[in-house]
Amino acid sequence: MMGRVIAEQTLTGFLLANDDIQLTINTQDHPFHEEYFAKDTEGRWSKILQGGNCGEQGASLVIHLEPMHASLVPEHVEVNRMSSGEASLEIDFAVDEIRIHESIRLGVDEEFFTFQITVEQPRPVGPQSVVNLFTFFPDGQMSGATDFTWTPALRPELGDVIADHALRSPAIVIHKSMCTAVLIPDVLQLEAERRVKTSADLDLDQQEAPLLSYGLRDWIGREHTFYKHLHTMTLPASQTPFRYGLKLLLSRRLSQDDLLTEVSSFLWRRVGRVSLAAHPPFGREQMEQDCTQAWENATSNLWVDFSDSGNTRGGINTGRLHWSNNTENSGDVWFDCWMQSLHTGFGLYLYGRRHGRQDYMDKALATLHLALAAPQHEGIFPTIAYKEKGSGRIQWMPDSGWAGHPDFFHAMDCSWTGYWMLQFADEVPSIRQAVADFCIPYARFLLANQKDDGLIPSWYDRNLQPLVDLLYDVNAETGTSALFLVAMANATREAKYLQAAQRALEFIERRVIPTGYWFDHETFYACADKEFDFYDHHTNQPPQNTLSMIHTAMAYWELTCTLKHYKHLENGIRVLSRLAMYQQLWSPPYFSIPTFGGFGVQNTDAEWSDARQAYCANLFYNYFSVTGNEEYRQRAVSALRAAFQVAPAENWAHDLHDGPGAEDCFHWGIGSAAAAAAILTHRHGQEALIG
Repeated sequence: MMGRVIAEQTLTGFLLANDDIQLTINTQDHPFHEEYFAKDTEGRWSKILQGGNCGEQGASLVIHLEPMHASLVPEHVEVNRMSSGEASLEIDFAVDEIRIHESIRLGVDEEFFTFQITVEQPRPVGPQSVVNLFTFFPDGQMSGATDFTWTPALRPELGDVIADHALRSPAIVIHKSMCTAVLIPDVLQLEAERRVKTSADLDLDQQEAPLLSYGLRDWIGREHTFYKHLHTMTLPASQTPFRYGLKLLLSRRLSQDDLLTEVSSFLWRRVGRVSLAAHPPFGREQMEQDCTQAWENATSNLWVDFSDSGNTRGGINTGRLHWSNNTENSGDVWFDCWMQSLHTGFGLYLYGRRHGRQDYMDKALATLHLALAAPQHEGIFPTIAYKEKGSGRIQWMPDSGWAGHPDFFHAMDCSWTGYWMLQFADEVPSIRQAVADFCIPYARFLLANQKDDGLIPSWYDRNLQPLVDLLYDVNAETGTSALFLVAMANATREAKYLQAAQRALEFIERRVIPTGYWFDHETFYACADKEFDFYDHHTNQPPQNTLSMIHTAMAYWELTCTLKHYKHLENGIRVLSRLAMYQQLWSPPYFSIPTFGGFGVQNTDAEWSDARQAYCANLFYNYFSVTGNEEYRQRAVSALRAAFQVAPAENWAHDLHDGPGAEDCFHWGIGSAAAAAAILTHRHGQEALIG
């Protein structure tokens, strides 16, 4: 039976409803009281939200115009029924000279309301903000407790907001006891017209019940990691109306486990696919040209020869050691989780083989042989090779001094390096024994240091003791070692490695996936440094980083391919769905490059289109290959496109301004993009490059 939309004036006010959700407006007992309901699986209605602040009963539309900060009472409400079956409530407000029109629309089979707000503001000094504000009332109960929240950025201090700059995937999610509300700012409208800044908010710390909001509310950056609204900020006078929009998705049927999968898919259908169709495709010929130029430049101008005693070794220069570790050198090659020379080298090998360039293949293998020359200490090894300035002697350093610990061995870097060694071994039979001789001692080291709960510690001192004060209890870097161990199990057919990988992922399932504690070194070091006990009580979230999500989702995919068990695929999709919430589904109009499809770094940093999107391209395509889910293929193609559009820079708008981030090195920029294209082509064919 075809559903229907009810839009009518009632004895107590107004009703806008379909078979799944409804909005009731009470104008009899209150000036204008909005309540939002969703139907559960047994057909019962449950209250999810109400308009305005929890201490008031009013409209969701709130204006802050000194000294007033309150919900508005409309002058006029009109019911509008459309031939398409949709219906809307058209509501007019006025405050002094300011006039506001709000349209709330509902379709037949939609589980969301669509809001469009138009603000005419002629006053010399305008309001501080005009926003839609909702109080979360799960099952009609006022409670500050929630089961799950998600925001694109954290807002840990009073006065902080979630700036539109942070709305890569635009959603504010709150959930308790099967009651879900998702506020979705209309970023496509922002892309078409952003005359003033907007911001969202979620606050569980200052009120009796959680508040979520979005609208015209200015902001400034705070330490390029957070955003603050100042009370001195006001809406400027304008002869042209200001506009903003949002969707309000309501459900009484979603479980916490499936929440981000449903929300990320909804966002892709409603926002991502529109952007994909609107942005011209990045052609295969252009991508091939960029790759050709990148490889030629790197192998001709950036190559560092590390050959000694008749052993051919080398690598494409990373060029960071002089500032990250304050170590002068005449060339440095890194094998870490960012500047992974074996990922680049593997891409160079595949590109050279496909194009008949033996010189490229030889240099790729020379890079592998350099990594295999790292001095091992009961298996673990340093990951930065460099040549001393002057003497030319080859030296090794355990870790980066900028976002790591230069005197300690880092398992995340070593496991990531070992994984790419094994990828080489799959393609080049002649080096399999050398790779096995190197990787087996390291795998044994991981097994010896794996804790009873499955966690694998991150850092080890010169005595090979784990550092118990650094990511020792909650550590999402465990997922990187799980990825390596699954690959080791496949290479050696030894069950002990597979069992250790499963134990590591069981730790992730218990301690990381349900809590959102995606802690890796980048979460706390690098340019968004913070204390290990940092927590945002306003949104009820910890900091989290995408690097460990990428590696863990890869581990689940590898385990799924190995064991053919749906449980591992299901967990992988849960991780992938959280990662998808960091993908950029639009291109802000204040950026001078297209950013759609790229990835952010974490919920406490500002950059767009970070170089890790090259890894995401292959990751999402791998999940498409085992699920057939077209969304994953489209996300993969979009991520790869973004990787080339930001190159050679590492990222965009790192300091909140339009412009490239550092051109850090070949391996974390155009090199990682070119390698991703080569790997994607090798595994899935040329058509995968452009979809």
